[in-house]
Amino acid sequence: GSQYINWFDFSIKANTNNLDYFQISNGDNGKIKIEGNNGVSLATGLNYYLKYFCKVQITEFGDPVKMPIIAPRLDIFIRKETPYEIRYAHNYCTFSYTMAFWSDEQWQVWLDWLALNGVNLVLDLNAQDEVWRRFLGELGYDIVEIKNWLVGPAYMAWQYMGNMGTFGGPLPDQWFEARTELARKMQRKMKALGMKIVLQGYAGMVPTDIKDKRPNVEII
Repeated sequence: GSQYINWFDFSIKANTNNLDYFQISNGDNGKIKIEGNNGVSLATGLNYYLKYFCKVQITEFGDPVKMPIIAPRLDIFIRKETPYEIRYAHNYCTFSYTMAFWSDEQWQVWLDWLALNGVNLVLDLNAQDEVWRRFLGELGYDIVEIKNWLVGPAYMAWQYMGNMGTFGGPLPDQWFEARTELARKMQRKMKALGMKIVLQGYAGMVPTDIKDKRPNVEII
């Protein structure tokens, strides 16, 4: 919670060998000093301190924890480096099996947890349906046709992998704007933390009735 902000003194400093790192030491006025080369490194250092000195485990669901009364002081200087440049999170199925109807708050907690655990490369499929809405509109589909072809939230992973359409829908009109705003908000947070974002490219999938809109197109 915000009441613990004054426990810590965070600072970002580059590492001489370009590896991601954090270090933890006793600061002034009872504070704990955490240094790292980016936001994810700082968050990972914070998690290390919470786990090994406060005896607190932060779960992916943001469960309440019992913090000590005052910030425990360190009896040793802590410095950790990782040789692993990429620490990746998510796959396509995760977005349908687990995250299909997550709120802003749930996403905020999740991204915090990823940062606390050192993740710096994150797949984000939020608002892909809006990309498809715009793309299909440019191909000549109207909004009713588009919504009928796009699948429901619990099946989107399969559509994005190119093997499903016209199932579990149609999506409500407000869905597109809401998911677009969610994606923008979450990506701003990821960038602020120093995470890199993986977005989906185009693999060539089109609706099976594409020749009704583009008669001269060649389909493999």
